Amino acid sequence: MTQRFKAALYLRSSKDRADASPDAQREELTRYAKGKGHVIVAEYVDAAISANDSNRPQFGQMMLDAKARKFDVLLCTDSARLARDINLSGVIRYELAKCVRVEFSKQMNTGSAATDALLDGVMRSVDAFHSILSREKGRAGSIINVMKGHRAGGRAPLGYKLEHSGTGTMREGREVMKSRLVRDPEVAPLVKHFLELRALGVARHLAARQANLVRPSTTLLGIERNALTYAGVMTWNRHSVPKGGALKLNEREAWAMKEGTHEALIDQDTALRILEAAWPTGRRRATAISQNYLLVGMLATPDGRAWVGSDSGKFYRLRRGRRIAAPGLDARVLRQIRRELGSVAFAQAMRDECHRASAAQRAAPDAARKALAAVERKIGNLLALAESGKGAALSERLAELDSERARLRQEVESAAESQARAAMLNAVNLSNVRIKLDELALGLVDTGDVPELRATLAGIVDRIELPEDGSGGTIHYRIGVPAVRGAGVASPRSVEPGTIALAVPLEA
Repeated sequence: MTQRFKAALYLRSSKDRADASPDAQREELTRYAKGKGHVIVAEYVDAAISANDSNRPQFGQMMLDAKARKFDVLLCTDSARLARDINLSGVIRYELAKCVRVEFSKQMNTGSAATDALLDGVMRSVDAFHSILSREKGRAGSIINVMKGHRAGGRAPLGYKLEHSGTGTMREGREVMKSRLVRDPEVAPLVKHFLELRALGVARHLAARQANLVRPSTTLLGIERNALTYAGVMTWNRHSVPKGGALKLNEREAWAMKEGTHEALIDQDTALRILEAAWPTGRRRATAISQNYLLVGMLATPDGRAWVGSDSGKFYRLRRGRRIAAPGLDARVLRQIRRELGSVAFAQAMRDECHRASAAQRAAPDAARKALAAVERKIGNLLALAESGKGAALSERLAELDSERARLRQEVESAAESQARAAMLNAVNLSNVRIKLDELALGLVDTGDVPELRATLAGIVDRIELPEDGSGGTIHYRIGVPAVRGAGVASPRSVEPGTIALAVPLEA
C-alpha cells in the first residue's frame, strides 16, 4: 500500500498574471498532490511579494509549521517560489530539509540523489540568473523612462500632480500608461517660497511657517532632498538603501537625469545648494549624531538664524556669536513642556484655539454649487446649439466655460473640505485635548536616547525662538488636533483636521 503523506502548499506570486497567480499554482499543485497520493492539509499564500522579500507573513508561518512537523511534504511549483537569491535559497532549503521533504511540480525528480542534487543546484542558479536579469532590465527601463521625460514610478512630490497619458502599447490587455508632473497651483507657490528661504539659510521650521507650509519635519526634509525635481529635472537612482543600512545618497555618476521634463519652481543652482545641505557628508552626519543635541533643528533666533551644536554637546551657538550651555537649556525646555502638557490651562488654551480655528475654516459651498450648476447649464445649452448646426463658432466659448467649470468644481470641493475640517475642530472638547496631551507627555520620558527624544519633541514643538543674548524666548507648539470619536463628523476625501499652533514664553 502506498504511504500517504501530509502535504502543504506554498504559493507565491510577485506579478498579477494569470499563469503565475496563486490560483494557477494551487490548481497545478492540487493535481500533482493527487497524482502522488499526498493529502493536502495546509496552504500558505504570499501574493504580490518578491521572492527575496524578508517580510513574507505566510512564508514565516510555513517555516514555523514545518519545524513543528505539521506536514511531511512541502509542495511548490518551482524553486523560485521559495527564493531567487542563490544564497538565501540554499539556507531555506537547508532549514526545510531538517524537517520536511520539498517537491516541485515543474522540476524533474530522477530518483538519483546525486543527479537530483545537481539539478537542484542548476535550477537555483537559473533562478538567481533570472532575478539579476530582471533587476537589470528594470533599471534600464527606468533610465529610459527618465530620458523620455516620464516618471519612473512613485507619488508626485508635494507641489505637483501626476498627469497620466496612454502610450498606445498594450500589455496583458491593458494600455500602458505613463505619467508626468504638472504644477499644483495651490501648493506649488508655498513649496517654492519654502525652498527659497531654505537656500538663504533660514531654519527649516521657521521657513515652513513663513511659507505657510505646515508639514511634519520628515516631509520638509523630503522636499529639500527632492530639490532637483523642483528645478524641473527628472532624476532616478539618487539614493538607495543597502541591506541592513540607512538611506544614503548615491554618487552623482550613478544618477539618471533629464532636464526640462516639467515646470521648475526654482533654478538648479538653488536646488544643488539645498541638496548639499540636506544630504550631509558621512563625516558631518557622524559628528551630528555623536553630539546628540536635543534642540538642533528647532532652536533659532526670532529672525531665523539657527543655533547649532558646538564643543561636543556642551553648547548651542550662533555662527561667530554667543554660546548657550546645552544641558541647562535642554533641561529647562523639557521641564516646561512636560509641565504645560499636564496643565489644565494649556489644555483649555488648545481647545479654545481649536474652536477659533473652526470659525476661521467655515466656508459654505452653496454659492459655488449654484455657480457650478449655472455654468453646466450654459455648457449644455451651447452643446445643444452646436449639435443643431446653429453654432459653428462656439468652441472658444465652450473651452472658457469648461475651464470655469473645473475651477468651480475645485472651489466646491475645497469649501466642503473646509466645512468638514471646521466641524472636526468644533467638536473638540477639553477631555479630547487632555487625552491627546497625556499621550504626548508619555513620549517625553527620558530614556537616554537623545535622537529618539528629539524626534518625539519635533512632533510637539514647531520651533523655539531664542534671542541672540539668550534671554527670554518663545516655545512655538504645533500639536495635532485630537481625534474626536462619536461626534458624527463625516469628511470628504478623508480630510485631516490639521494642527493647532500655540506660542508660550520660555521661562527663565
